[in-house]
Amino acid sequence: RHVGLAGGFSHEVVFDAPDYYVEARPIEHRVFAAGYRFQEKVRPGKVDGEQAQALGFRENWQFEAVKSGTPVTIDGRTIQPEEVVGPARPGVSFAYVLDTMPCAAGRRLAEGVDLLLHEATFTEEAAQRAEETGHSTAQQAATIAKKAGAQHLLLTHFSARYTDPQPLVDEARAVFPNTEAAEELRAYVLTPPA
Repeated sequence: RHVGLAGGFSHEVVFDAPDYYVEARPIEHRVFAAGYRFQEKVRPGKVDGEQAQALGFRENWQFEAVKSGTPVTIDGRTIQPEEVVGPARPGVSFAYVLDTMPCAAGRRLAEGVDLLLHEATFTEEAAQRAEETGHSTAQQAATIAKKAGAQHLLLTHFSARYTDPQPLVDEARAVFPNTEAAEELRAYVLTPPA
């Protein structure tokens, strides 16, 4: 399922696939802008292979059944999934929040994400200019990341006045230490928890 966006929306799942979804929220800029969150859906727990084999599991369909939540009967005994399957595992998440002033929708998109890509157009020294142009400072981006409980913050969308993003990174790290400047064409790999 894929949905287009128009002004006036408050929250929308714009793409829904079997393993993940993408949601959008309107963010605050001088013109219509939306932020996005990629969220991998919860994954089943891992099967304890040794425990399952000790209970008589021998066939692949038995492992698949309990992993999907279906009890399996072996030699007259019904084995419940929770006897051999660990807890469900959260999926990875990524939020894309740029061309925006700090806003509640941006924080909502960033809640608990593994990686937040947030604009940091200016340092706090130019906070007035950021407000006038509908942008964020590095400190504001870091505050969003901290309040949202993000794991990692990538700063981007720097004003041309900064030939080196290090002052922006330093400002953000004072609030949210796990911060770095995004690098063009660099791949950032999100690894789901085991």
